[in-house]
Amino acid sequence: MGRTPLEPEREHRWVDPRTKPEPPLESAEARLAENEADIVELMALCKAGRIYEVERWIRSGKPLQVRLEGRGPWHRPKTPLKVAIDTGQYDLALLLLCNGYSAEAEPPGTLNLALERRAWNFVDLMLAWGADPEQADPYFILDTYQRTLMDRFWELGVDFSQDNTLASYLSEATRNKPAYGWARRHNSDPKIAYQLALALEDAVSEDREKAACLLLWAGADPRRKVPSLRWGSGVEDDPDDDRQSAIECAVHSGHGHLLRHLKPDPKLDDIDELYTWVSDPVTLRHLAALQPPQDWSVTIVRNINMWSYAWRDSHARECLRQIFEDQCGRLSTLDDEGCRELRRAMLKLGDYDLKWLLRFLGRTNYCDRTIFLELIRTPSMKKRMVRIGLESGQPGRSRRGRAVR
Repeated sequence: MGRTPLEPEREHRWVDPRTKPEPPLESAEARLAENEADIVELMALCKAGRIYEVERWIRSGKPLQVRLEGRGPWHRPKTPLKVAIDTGQYDLALLLLCNGYSAEAEPPGTLNLALERRAWNFVDLMLAWGADPEQADPYFILDTYQRTLMDRFWELGVDFSQDNTLASYLSEATRNKPAYGWARRHNSDPKIAYQLALALEDAVSEDREKAACLLLWAGADPRRKVPSLRWGSGVEDDPDDDRQSAIECAVHSGHGHLLRHLKPDPKLDDIDELYTWVSDPVTLRHLAALQPPQDWSVTIVRNINMWSYAWRDSHARECLRQIFEDQCGRLSTLDDEGCRELRRAMLKLGDYDLKWLLRFLGRTNYCDRTIFLELIRTPSMKKRMVRIGLESGQPGRSRRGRAVR
C-alpha cells in the first residue's frame, strides 16, 4: 500500500537532499523541542534507518532536536545527528541539516564524535552547515593524526593552547608525528612556543626521552623557564608558580642521560648553579666534562644529605666517589650551621657507609682540616668512630684489620 501524501496546506516546506543543496540554510528558525520526549519517535526512525519516515516527519513540521538553552553544561543528550554519525548514515545527516536541523544548536560532543570516529565527511558536512568549530575539543583534533585538519581548525579559531591541551598531548603522544610536525611549523607563534616549552619540561620530569627528542625537534626551548604542567597553574605569568627550564629539570630530577639531548652550554647556562642540584653520576660526568665548578663543596654536601635521606642511595655514593677520586673535589667551604646539619646527616648513615665517607673526608686533599675537625668533635660522632674502628681524628687508621658492615 503506497504512502498517502500529506494535505498540501499542512505540509511543511522541505528541501530534497538529492538536489544537492548547498549551505547556508535559507529556511526559518531551527525546529527545537522543549522536551526530549517530543523527538523520541524521530530518534527511533533514525536508528532504524527509515529515511522516508524521517522525511515525512520533516514535512509535517515536527521538531527535529531539543533546545539546550538553560540546561547544564554537562547535558549531552543523544540527538538524531549523533545517531547518523554513529550509524554512518551520511544521507540522513544531510537530510536533517538541509531541512532546519541546526548544527550550531547541537551539543559540543557531536563534532567531537565525528572527529573521534574519523568520519571526515561528517566533519566537513557539519562545518559547512554551521557547526561552531570552537566546540571541537583540541585533543580530538590532534588525535586525528591529520595535519591538514589541524591547520583547518587552527585557521577557524580553535585554540590548541586552551587548558594547555597541546602541551599535555605532546608530552606523551610520541606516536603522533603529524602533531609534532604541526607544532614545528607553528612554533613561531608565542602560544605554541609556550606549549612546547611546557611539554618539554614535563617530558623531562617524567623521563620520557622519546617525547623530549621530538619536542626539541619541534623547536621547544630547553632554557625557557616554565611552571610545572602537572603541579603548577599552567598560566605563564602566575607569580605563585615556581619555574624551571628543561635543563634545570633534568638536573633536579636526576635524569642526566637527557642532558645529551638538551645540550647545556657554559656560555648560555649557569653551570655552577646546576652543580648545586647534582645528585646522579650521569649528570655529574656530563657537567664535569663541560666545566668543573669553582667549588665542589655544595655538591658534596648535597649528596651526603641525599645519601642520608634515601636508604642505600647508590647514586649519591657514586657521585661522591666521582667527586673525590675522579674530579679531585674538595669540601673547602662550610659555615658552623652547615657543619651541624651535615654532621646530623652523616650520623644517619650506617656504620659501613659512615666509615667509607670519613676515610675520604679525613684527608686534607678532600676536605679542609678545620671543617673535618668540626664535623667529628661531638661525643656522638666520636662514639660512632670508635664503634666502626676509626681512631678519633685519624680516619685513615683502623683498629681492626677490616671494616665490619
